[in-house]
Amino acid sequence: MIVSAGLVLAGGASSRMGRFKALLPVGPEPDAPTFVEALVARFSAAGCAPILVVTGASPLGAACPAPAVEVVAADWADGMRASLRAGLHALPPGVGVLMTHVDRPRVQDETLRALLTGPPDETRVPTFADAPGHPVYLAPALCERLRWPDATPLDRVLAEWAAAGSPLRRLPVDDPDVLLNVNTPAELADLHRRASSASTIARATSALPKDSACGK
Repeated sequence: MIVSAGLVLAGGASSRMGRFKALLPVGPEPDAPTFVEALVARFSAAGCAPILVVTGASPLGAACPAPAVEVVAADWADGMRASLRAGLHALPPGVGVLMTHVDRPRVQDETLRALLTGPPDETRVPTFADAPGHPVYLAPALCERLRWPDATPLDRVLAEWAAAGSPLRRLPVDDPDVLLNVNTPAELADLHRRASSASTIARATSALPKDSACGK
């Protein structure tokens, strides 16, 4: 796998949620990790270094999980590109970046490994059912383009990048959570329901006798 920095964008005001999304729990359990803790842990396990968390409206301070470092975007209100730019400016030039939004906390480890496998100069976008999702691996040359002081949406920058003949690959993955985007209390409740169901199934499976098998 290639060596990549990790970048988690958490600069928004979370107005639709009503609470800072970075500190929401990924599951209903009392000890469930927060969104930002879950993402930093996954990025770290995938080998990303350094890992930056970009905040703005609500700084994390001591709640920023190790080994991540917090970067506060002074112009966060200008939109996602401002937060992305702040994170990229805090990184040295010439590095690739695995980037995601903090409201997409349940991406699978296999997806991260797939995104970090391939030529370092190739940008990779995961897809599920042919729909693009996150995280995205941003090649070093594309990171230089994204440092420009403009507000062009990322999807348009990616389209222009591909149209210009720069290497960009849509990477099909068996991971519906690349499309997950938790913005409202109802979406958070649905995430917790799904997490609870998955936990119940896992506990039931682990309780089966080790030598049990279907058809025996």
